[in-house]
Amino acid sequence: GGVGAAKFFSQIGARVLVTDLRSKEDLKESLEKLKDWPIKFILGQHRSEDFINTDLVIKNPAVSHKSKYLEIARENKVSIDTDIGIFFELCEARIIGVTGTRGKSTTAALIAKMLSRKYSDVVLAGNIRASVLEKLAKINKNTLVVLELSSWQLAGLKNHRKSPYLSIITNMMPDHLNRYETLAEYIEDKKLIFKWQKSKDFLILNYDDKIVRSFAKEAKSKVLYFTTENGLIKEERGAFLKGQNIFFGQEKEPICSLEDIALLGRHNLNNVLAAISVARLFQISDKSIKKVL
Repeated sequence: GGVGAAKFFSQIGARVLVTDLRSKEDLKESLEKLKDWPIKFILGQHRSEDFINTDLVIKNPAVSHKSKYLEIARENKVSIDTDIGIFFELCEARIIGVTGTRGKSTTAALIAKMLSRKYSDVVLAGNIRASVLEKLAKINKNTLVVLELSSWQLAGLKNHRKSPYLSIITNMMPDHLNRYETLAEYIEDKKLIFKWQKSKDFLILNYDDKIVRSFAKEAKSKVLYFTTENGLIKEERGAFLKGQNIFFGQEKEPICSLEDIALLGRHNLNNVLAAISVARLFQISDKSIKKVL
């Protein structure tokens, strides 16, 4: 993300300074990618003046909002943003966002592959070491953007009050509690993926996870559930397992069977059901879904 943001702002004519507590040796791979850009580096330290004499600070998602250097920026009325926040402001395409404690990467990759079977312009980026800002130039209003979003990245949307057009939450477990003081605080950041959705948007939730299921009552968007627990839900059905087959909504014919899934592990079944739920909303055929699986 840091490399992508540095390139993006340099490319559009900003004067860019990159500062990192890590050394030149630690950042060798990243620095190599930026060697041809007119960027200034302050490495192995942060200097207070760099957070005062600037127009904008782009915070890496891994940096705590409680950082004393960000506090210096705030005290001096310097704007703070993230690459995800900037991306949501500038992206004119529909965004499909995937979050959750586990399964984000697999689910996002499956969704992108399934959509690519029908749509020629699909972009996969986000928390999977692919900077969103580096992809921005290739995106237009007809592109479908699939983003894997961590809780830290979602926190960057607070000031922008924007959520994806279609949001998926895979599960919720205690995580990153070295960064968050409570589990509730972590969950609140995760919920930002649907907080500003509109009534025409979609939210796909894991029915088998009680915490995730409870989010439906706060949603303004259309909610669909995916579930491995046969027969639990009658309405708002996304993809679900019935016997050895996977169905969607009120459809009578199965989309595929468990034998069609090459991914190992029961946990991956939830990721598959989430991805199929999205694929069906975009009218992806059974044949294409099976091919990806």
